[in-house]
Amino acid sequence: MSNEILPLSVVAKRLEHCSGYEFQCILRTLKSPKYVNQQLLKSDLSVLIAKLLKLLRSNDDYHVWKGCHVAAVLCSYNPVVLSSHADGLLHVIYSKVEQKAQYYSSTVGTPQGKVTLINLVRTIGILMDLVRGKPALTREALTPKLGAIIPTLVSLSQFEPQLCLPIIKKLLLRSTTTFRPHINKFRAVLLNLLLKDYHHFDKSTRRLISDCFAYLHLIKQNVQAKDDNQSHHKSFQDDNWRMGLLSILFQFKPVISLCNELLDFNADSDMSKLVESLPKPPSGTNSFEEIFPSLSVDMNSPMTLWDIVERLSTLVDLTISFISVPTPYAIRVPLGGIISVCETMLALTTTYLPLQRGLRRDAELTSTINDIFPQIQWQAIRMLNHLTGIYGKCVLAHLPSLIASVESFIPLKHGSMTVDLDRIQALRGAFVDVFELAATWISYMGHSFDETTFFTKLVEVSLCLTDDINPLNDMFVVLNRNSRKQAQTKKQKNASKSYTGSMSDLYSHPKSFVCRSSLRVFNAVNKFLITICSFVRLPSNQQIKVIKNAIIIAVKQKAELGYIPKSFINLLRTLVLYPGNERVTILPIAVTLLKDCGDDVFNAICNPRLPMGAVQIVEETQALGADLNSATIQYPEPSSPQTLESSEHAEVDVNKGSELEHSMKCDVQEDIQMTEEETKATGIVTVDKITTDTTKIFKKRVIESEESNEHPAAKQLKISEPEEVTNTVKEVILETDLPASTSYQKGGPEDGDEDDDSEFEIPAIELSEDEDD
Repeated sequence: MSNEILPLSVVAKRLEHCSGYEFQCILRTLKSPKYVNQQLLKSDLSVLIAKLLKLLRSNDDYHVWKGCHVAAVLCSYNPVVLSSHADGLLHVIYSKVEQKAQYYSSTVGTPQGKVTLINLVRTIGILMDLVRGKPALTREALTPKLGAIIPTLVSLSQFEPQLCLPIIKKLLLRSTTTFRPHINKFRAVLLNLLLKDYHHFDKSTRRLISDCFAYLHLIKQNVQAKDDNQSHHKSFQDDNWRMGLLSILFQFKPVISLCNELLDFNADSDMSKLVESLPKPPSGTNSFEEIFPSLSVDMNSPMTLWDIVERLSTLVDLTISFISVPTPYAIRVPLGGIISVCETMLALTTTYLPLQRGLRRDAELTSTINDIFPQIQWQAIRMLNHLTGIYGKCVLAHLPSLIASVESFIPLKHGSMTVDLDRIQALRGAFVDVFELAATWISYMGHSFDETTFFTKLVEVSLCLTDDINPLNDMFVVLNRNSRKQAQTKKQKNASKSYTGSMSDLYSHPKSFVCRSSLRVFNAVNKFLITICSFVRLPSNQQIKVIKNAIIIAVKQKAELGYIPKSFINLLRTLVLYPGNERVTILPIAVTLLKDCGDDVFNAICNPRLPMGAVQIVEETQALGADLNSATIQYPEPSSPQTLESSEHAEVDVNKGSELEHSMKCDVQEDIQMTEEETKATGIVTVDKITTDTTKIFKKRVIESEESNEHPAAKQLKISEPEEVTNTVKEVILETDLPASTSYQKGGPEDGDEDDDSEFEIPAIELSEDEDD
């Protein structure tokens, strides 16, 4: 293959006029490491950089767009270009961004202008990330230009926060000193975003705004002279950070106290204690600033009550940012104060606190109140979830009270302790966070959990959330009730058709209107069930419901998606390994469902791989071969009990077991008087014969085991027939634990080694002294 590369002069010529796929090919060509050559700086690279700068200075948005991509690729894959031309490229690009930002309205008036602005800002972020961390480049190319780049990005962030805030966030963390002159202007931009447009942005942009607000407290703005009485106290690096966090926590109490106008706190003494335990600024201090103005709520306009939820949601987001973003130094977090705020917000529920008496008659106000308090509780669960995930087991000291507080979030039917499944469907997103929080707690505590009521309710809720929602059920119930009360006339039916449209699909295809649960809900529920089944023994009825639900949904997911999601595979595996109090396993069903997946756990359970005894088996086989290949087999003396059978009966057919028993009774004396010469004459067996008959030994053992099962009476033989034996012979009793055929095999001429330690032996026959005479 040729090592020739495309000359950069050719690339420079085509760069201005290329488009489409040709431009993509040029970008792939510039990624080649063969262009990383310092000798090209004076020739081809200088020509290419000149052409690139011309594109970036152009008034054509398309040329600027191409120049941004070429600059990003060259600096990312060519360290020579980054080291030699990063300064010039940064200067040209941020000048272009400054020009676009000054005329923002006209720039974003066209789609081409907005795309060009986005690429310019992203290219600045890429170049700054590439330069940062390299001492010489940072000192010469980046730091001198930050004074011009930061104000441009700050002014642009009020219009494009999702575009500029990621870059500003890095500058706040890594270039704190350089950012100090612009801190007040950026604070004003962030406060404007927090107060007016915060909930208009998506979730990621809201998190960027709150993170940047937290990072503002890395910079000390006003250095005040210390009080002489407090001068002996040690100062910490995180003093400014801690003051910012406390100023956020102090603003929870006024908002929560406002809820006392809706719920009667005096009905529960514990609620009053919780409100009093909320963090509040020390008396006589004005060092804590109030970020948000006071709320304005009108009882005559119930929709204004949602401002309470909005304010608490913003405060929770800011608190999460303060406790979760990375900082250059260690910070002190008031865990007790944060947990106190969470417990108080979770206690705001109409299940245990009654409404104020003057509000109970207004249906609109009552309905709004019943809707906003579950949302307030959800904000507390979000904060607890982040707190537990970050600080882990530091929260375990408060776990008993937290479990009781989170349990109050589960809606119950009026006047009973039964879970209200109808209200749960409206809180799907909130219960996803509850499941994640509960799974984290269980994983920390393990089998030491004593609380079961809370988890029993959560299991019931989880099984409810996995069901599909059919919004037509309530409508059908109402229609059935109305049809029983009154019948419409033909004229009324025709009039109703004129403004209702086509309603036939509601009755003919009601399943097409079903709202199915998302995979995110399934994953959260399965993770919770996996954790609780691993550490907690559920009641039998709930364990059966979990098993049934897991199998049914897994079958549905396989039919719809063509595969079973990973969370269901883990759940089925857990239900097999932890069956709880059930004695029936679902292993066959799980293996059938996952036969296409090839699960290793189920393969090991169905086909257990026991330790191999290959070495031991080989040694036994070699020992057996050595015995068989030995010289002439020697047999014991005639008086030995092994001479009960001659060599020609060494291999006895199993079917002749009864004949052998009869021959033992009748021919005992003849066998005893067999001479040693006859035994040797009939007992000489060649090595070849033994080698060829080795297979019969193993076959014979199998047949003998079957014979022992078929003739259990042959295990004990008793020869006690004095009428067939002379008076000089005593009664002989022969007892053995194996059939007669086994005895002859072990005592036959094929197994006559005296050193054999076989466990099958025939006891000796005792003869009287009169017979020897």
